[in-house]
Amino acid sequence: MAKRNLTKQKICDAAINLIELNGLEGLSMRKLGSKLDVEAASLYNHIANKSGLFDLIQEHLYSQIPTNFTNKNWKNHLLDLSISTRQGLLQVPRVVLLFATRPTITKSSLKQAEITLNILIKAGFKQSEALSIFRNLHVYILGHVLAEVGQVPGESDNSNEPSINNINIDEYPILKKTFSYKSNIDFEKGFRLGLQCIINGLEILLRG
Repeated sequence: MAKRNLTKQKICDAAINLIELNGLEGLSMRKLGSKLDVEAASLYNHIANKSGLFDLIQEHLYSQIPTNFTNKNWKNHLLDLSISTRQGLLQVPRVVLLFATRPTITKSSLKQAEITLNILIKAGFKQSEALSIFRNLHVYILGHVLAEVGQVPGESDNSNEPSINNINIDEYPILKKTFSYKSNIDFEKGFRLGLQCIINGLEILLRG
């Protein structure tokens, strides 16, 4: 019965669940088959290989990111896209590494790229600039999310990692002063500040 009910969506959901439990390195076709109560070989009736499984996961998650593609203002579009992408990735923190280390070339991601590039070019950016803007924006988003949720491979948490709270910060008075502001450990505020800086810089590029 389990084999007859097996679908790509069930495989995708189970794979994401395994990654969230054990990390990306803990995903294998054998473990996935065991979780779905099928032989690993049965999975290949639905996906060609592990790379196909990664494509399935990336397409599913990208398709879940709410994006207002009807907004033709390039600044608002980039803001909405960036905020929505970050929020979507934060829902699956241990899957983020997959997006940071593997190109996402799926129907939903290509649609997102096509529409965004069109908006940027119509706004006046050169075609040679548009793709770099789009890619660099995603590098920023992924880097920021990884800093928020990333874990050292093989560690269950980051409790043993270096912390500025464990050193004598009095030797660094300026750092001590700035570190005292709660805004500096607020990832949401930090993300939006960096995003605004990127957009301000792009405005200067557009005017030039």
